[in-house]
Amino acid sequence: MGHIEEAATDSIYIVIPTFNERENIVPLIEEIMRLHGARGPRIVVMDDNSPDGTAAAVLSMRPAFPDVHAIVRRGPRGYGHACAEGMAYAIGQGAALVITMDADFSHAPETLGEMIDAAREADLVIGSRYVSARESTVRNWSAGRLWLSRLANLYVNWLTPAGVHDATSGFRCWRAGALSRVLGGSEGHAAGYAFLTETLYRARLAGARIKEIGSVYRGRTKGESKMSLAIVAEALWIPLRVRFSRL
Repeated sequence: MGHIEEAATDSIYIVIPTFNERENIVPLIEEIMRLHGARGPRIVVMDDNSPDGTAAAVLSMRPAFPDVHAIVRRGPRGYGHACAEGMAYAIGQGAALVITMDADFSHAPETLGEMIDAAREADLVIGSRYVSARESTVRNWSAGRLWLSRLANLYVNWLTPAGVHDATSGFRCWRAGALSRVLGGSEGHAAGYAFLTETLYRARLAGARIKEIGSVYRGRTKGESKMSLAIVAEALWIPLRVRFSRL
């Protein structure tokens, strides 16, 4: 995979939402910087006030990596809230590109360079687990979990068609202008992972150029999943809401 061009790194922001990810976040940041240089992209960790000291661990890295930031959120917790706030922060800091990725190594840091290259001709680049109707790049998942994910994508694409194979991937690279229009399209956002469905559909309605590239997805090996019944319920409801209401 290609490296991020040095001249562009000061306008590339990676937003990583976290809750109790101390075990993962430091190695992830180190890997990103190893691949792309100590003065690589600016990393913004949006931490939901983790009791395990995630934010403190990130802040301890700043002497070596001054472009790494941790923002401790005090408002309502949730993936969607953290992403929306982090994205808005990055845009406010002058970002040209805003990338979102998970803290648990599910999203491959080595794909970042290719995503950024693809953003030259797209408003939104998705690191896809399902680069075709049959092919998958998922690792460490059971067959049952893989099929549940596939079914979720079928459901989302049925209600909120966006013309992509992986509508629920959180590994995304946005051009700031397109992202600003998407974030400004509603007074509120989904609290959980349904934020991904919501923003993708808004991007499609806004006429954004959307491109998928294949990216290996590795299942979590450390820490606990943040999935809950409330998040699942929201993921079922939000596509209905955004499909049949004015955005």
